[in-house]
Amino acid sequence: MQVLSFLETCTTLRGRVEHSLVTREVPGLERQREDLQALEDRFGRGQVIVLDDEEVEDAFDLLDDIAPQVTMHGMSTIGLDVRASFDLLDPSSKAPLDAGRWQERTGHQNHLALRLAEKSTLRVELCVPLSPGAELDRLVHRLQDRLPVRLSSKHWRCWVIGGGGSSLAPRRLDMSHVLAGQRARDAW
Repeated sequence: MQVLSFLETCTTLRGRVEHSLVTREVPGLERQREDLQALEDRFGRGQVIVLDDEEVEDAFDLLDDIAPQVTMHGMSTIGLDVRASFDLLDPSSKAPLDAGRWQERTGHQNHLALRLAEKSTLRVELCVPLSPGAELDRLVHRLQDRLPVRLSSKHWRCWVIGGGGSSLAPRRLDMSHVLAGQRARDAW
């Protein structure tokens, strides 16, 4: 529920949510023939099977049917990937943060990637059109308060104009001054 609350409060969906079943080569793990056969029987062959909306429930059923999957280093052979792109809203004002210019120039955009498998992962990439400073610090703090997971203080970068004004280059930011002392979020 916390993820949905964050998405409803801080984002506006861009396009459709994409679902796909993905098979992965896991080093040191022999692929499970029965699981792959079950996948092929229901959805056909391929390492990435893009699903129509009406197939998503059957994909969840498949994951239930083949559970538990054998894993190696937390990776399993078959997973359901969910991807969505979104525009970021200021949590206080609900106004869209106009990142379009930066997204076009850098090739980055706001997106969420969820992988459901024996060990699930969630990755959120945000494209915030603010320069380092008090305004960015306040926004990051407000976003962290609404997210069900703890943001890393080390995985931030800003884009600075270089090359005579014709290009952008990434520069690492340390946001520990904003995120220090944040309590770990409850597991959801």
